[in-house]
Amino acid sequence: MTSSGAGGVLRGKVAIVTGGASGIGRATALLLARERASIVIADVKHEAGTDVLCEIASFGGHAVFEKVDVSRSEDCARVVNRTRTEFGALHILFNNAGITRRADVVELDEADWDRVMSVSTCARCS
Repeated sequence: MTSSGAGGVLRGKVAIVTGGASGIGRATALLLARERASIVIADVKHEAGTDVLCEIASFGGHAVFEKVDVSRSEDCARVVNRTRTEFGALHILFNNAGITRRADVVELDEADWDRVMSVSTCARCS
């Protein structure tokens, strides 16, 4: 894939990128959009997500932002339904959302452990 915007190998494809507001998710959303996929940026970070949305729009890409907590099955169902309504299909799911807590396993309390596992390994969007 190219990064110059001259691509197009994903034209007509639709992608959801969880964790698409920052880091690897952001970079992936931008790359897929440059290859002309339509993108749904799914993240809990509204402001950062809309920044990525604006960046995609600046080079002519088509994207929407949906605030989603991937640990909640209702949120995941909502983003998939919106994707199908908005774009008519879903071809790519980049299940990238994840969180960390800077502590040894023995130092983590049960609530933090459960949250990390819920978001990072049990995401309901897959």
